[in-house]
Amino acid sequence: MEIISTEKHKFMDLPQVMEVIRASRSHIYALVAEGGFPPPIKIGPRLTRWVEAEVQAWMEEQIAKSRNAEKFDGIEFLDKE
Repeated sequence: MEIISTEKHKFMDLPQVMEVIRASRSHIYALVAEGGFPPPIKIGPRLTRWVEAEVQAWMEEQIAKSRNAEKFDGIEFLDKE
């Protein structure tokens, strides 16, 4: 029997998330509690993981928010739209 692997979803543990977004454990969980970061999923009784695509999407959203800011401290930035 041939096993076909589709890398549709990849999981990240907390240390990986901390390294990727460069934030502390407490900051990540505070963001999750505020609804500002994707929550982890429960895989087992004592095992949680983050979906890599959701973390990447959050990062893209943060970049877009930063880049699309119309004004910052009274200075207007060019918007490419």
